[in-house]
Amino acid sequence: MIRIVFLLFLQLSLIVSAQTKGEVLSFLTSLGCEHAEIVTKQSILECGHKYESYGAKKRNNLFGLWNHPKQEFFKFDHWKESCKAYMSMIYYKLEDNENYFEFLSRIGYATDEKYILKIKQIKM
Repeated sequence: MIRIVFLLFLQLSLIVSAQTKGEVLSFLTSLGCEHAEIVTKQSILECGHKYESYGAKKRNNLFGLWNHPKQEFFKFDHWKESCKAYMSMIYYKLEDNENYFEFLSRIGYATDEKYILKIKQIKM
């Protein structure tokens, strides 16, 4: 009986896509994100340090990415898809040698005028 419960727990733990800020940072780096620490801080601001927000848990959407045509948040099967989407929908717009914070301002990434200050204040 204990073995069955353990195996069930092990299987469930593989299904749940829990992540840590270290895993997010590492995955963004593996995608070639040169500003992975800042982007990870963006995910922390959106979801909290333990990634327990509704968007993180129910949508696997670490960045609050919005689907404008459907007027709803994107929903991903795994949090890593959210990182890939950020890279293909947002990060690709970064110009060579552009300051990342200036980039976020230039593209109007957030409506909160204190967004960049909040990002800078997050401790990793």
